[in-house]
Amino acid sequence: RGQPLFVLSSVLRHVEPQLREAGGLGKWHIISQTQRQVGQVQVVSSLASVQGQAFSRPTILLSDKIDGSEDIPENIRCIIATSDVDILSHLAIRARNQQVTLACCSDLDAFSQLKELEGMRASAEPLGDGEVQLLASDEADQPALRGPSGDQPIAKLRVPPLPPKDKLVVLESEFQGIESMSSSNGVCVGPKASNLHKLKQAIGPDLYLPSSAALVLGAFERVLEEPNNGSLCVTLQELSSLVIQESLDESGVPMGLETIRQNVVEKLSFPEELRSSLKNTLLELLNGTESPPALGELELEEVVSCVLRVWASKWTDRAWLYRQARGIPDQDLLMGCLIQPVVRADYAFVLHTANPITKDTEEMFGEVVCGMGEALVGNYPGRALSFVGRSVDGSTSIHIKTLPSKRTGLFIDSDTALMVRSDSNGEDLEEFAGAGLYDSYPTVPAKEATIDYAHDPLVNTDQFREQLLEKIFAVGKKTEAAMGGVPQDIEGVVKDGAVHVVQTRPQIL
Repeated sequence: RGQPLFVLSSVLRHVEPQLREAGGLGKWHIISQTQRQVGQVQVVSSLASVQGQAFSRPTILLSDKIDGSEDIPENIRCIIATSDVDILSHLAIRARNQQVTLACCSDLDAFSQLKELEGMRASAEPLGDGEVQLLASDEADQPALRGPSGDQPIAKLRVPPLPPKDKLVVLESEFQGIESMSSSNGVCVGPKASNLHKLKQAIGPDLYLPSSAALVLGAFERVLEEPNNGSLCVTLQELSSLVIQESLDESGVPMGLETIRQNVVEKLSFPEELRSSLKNTLLELLNGTESPPALGELELEEVVSCVLRVWASKWTDRAWLYRQARGIPDQDLLMGCLIQPVVRADYAFVLHTANPITKDTEEMFGEVVCGMGEALVGNYPGRALSFVGRSVDGSTSIHIKTLPSKRTGLFIDSDTALMVRSDSNGEDLEEFAGAGLYDSYPTVPAKEATIDYAHDPLVNTDQFREQLLEKIFAVGKKTEAAMGGVPQDIEGVVKDGAVHVVQTRPQIL
């Protein structure tokens, strides 16, 4: 705190409202815009501090801090915070899915005035000028919102039969989604893998898509059935029952969840037959790449370690709380894994082919960061470059909304790294996004690097930036058309000017 940078950051924090006003930006940033909300005002230090708590009545939350990874408790109708959030971060997507107003106020004095309403009933209403008006109100509670994945329980998850023990890992040529489970003999991949396979079949070589392999839905459950895992299976069942009943710690999160995760990562015995099948499948996958890397025992161990951590993420705090709030039994959630070679990204992007704020299906909204996409979806400090785009008279019109300010980028300095992505039957569905509930891991950890925007063409070269955003827009058009015209939530990377799509899912509007 005695360093000059701390003093400078404090000064900038206080002058930011004036800088935003001078730039015509205003003091508000609306992330998720819904109808007028009514509820009791509660002030908290952070959204994480109330994660898992039960709110008996509609609540408007004033939070000093949000970090972008939290689950939103039931009955929260509006969240106003001082820390900013990327519009396409996981938290922002959850807020829109649950029809929760989410906004950031950069003016600390104005935020302090809002806190004076603590304990009172108030109404929060997004205004046409981009602000949120919070006023005392004596209105009655509004009826529960019924969004596609709001506070009401979602439709029961589709649960395929467990796969044969000799079909736990497959190449993309064998991918079959849950919608085909009646003819799949239990060999179903998760929606991430299924969506990419559909896209590749529809669009062919006109789009850069990474080659993929998958551990199918139910592979984890089959592994638990192995004799060597008998005692662990009993332990997990006992712990799962106990966490429902145990007293909650001060954050509202059952402490036993961490014990479950540790047991899966440290004690689960990974069968030799599956290890061998995984190695052979990955060798076949990598042999189809431009520069096939080696896959020795050390690299295979890293893959297995990532798989175990993905499976364990079934019991992350946010995932467990989400399932409990929506009445989804643990046994109905099957964890799969999508495995892809890592593209060493210069830039990463998230693109919604329908504007998530205005709901305009003719206008796309995208955000771009330097390096890998976790800096964006994980809401690292600072803003991404954001833009909107639409087709006008046969040409592309791109409008920059914000320039990037994230200080940190994530980079993987390896040509042999693989990404092991969570791919359960409870995410990336047409009626339920489940954004960021479960974890994904690279076999080679990403390294943080400070971004020098003064020398980055994304900022200092207009022509480069315009051409890059037009390429991303064109990929969005192709992807949406290939997926039947349904608006898409697309994640991708850019390497040496080429745009690669690594995930696509139906966009929840």
